[in-house]
Amino acid sequence: MPDAIAGSTSTRAALCAAWPQWPTWVEHADTVDADTAQDAVRAARGVLVPSTWDVFNFAGAEAMAAGAVVVASDGAGMATWIGGRDEGFRVPADDPRALAEALAEADALPADARARMGEAARARVGSLADPDAVAAREAAALRALGAPLAGDDPLDDLLRGRGGHPSIDALPAQHPLREILRHAARRVRGRWGRG
Repeated sequence: MPDAIAGSTSTRAALCAAWPQWPTWVEHADTVDADTAQDAVRAARGVLVPSTWDVFNFAGAEAMAAGAVVVASDGAGMATWIGGRDEGFRVPADDPRALAEALAEADALPADARARMGEAARARVGSLADPDAVAAREAAALRALGAPLAGDDPLDDLLRGRGGHPSIDALPAQHPLREILRHAARRVRGRWGRG
């Protein structure tokens, strides 16, 4: 079994150029179905999200939701979802030594510690992205501001279908995508000095 599974063809080409041994220790899988991807995440000793900057890395959040041990740089937007060392490893972006140390620590975790961390990560994602929890946090924030709970929100247009009606199971005020979009907007504004 390979040490890792990697994604896109362009990534593979860049890594093969930098490390000629790449094909022997990493299995390249350009496109796989969802079940194959989930199986790989569940079987992995860890999932690495080494972004120097991104808005929100869904692969990292999905890996946490699947109960995987995640090592993420704080340049990855989803790294804020790692609330503590019991939920995963968060390292400074652009610090290869810290990244290497976290990878070694994640790799050395005994199976029971890996399972506990994976379960804590799964619970954390569940608490952050659960539609009812998102709706409750949003309603509480609106109440605290004295805002009415009914009315248009600019994100509603993104979350509604073309006919202006919410899609089934995706009522705008209860959709976890709303929170992810807000998080992404804050990251972009912060990155460009407008937040």
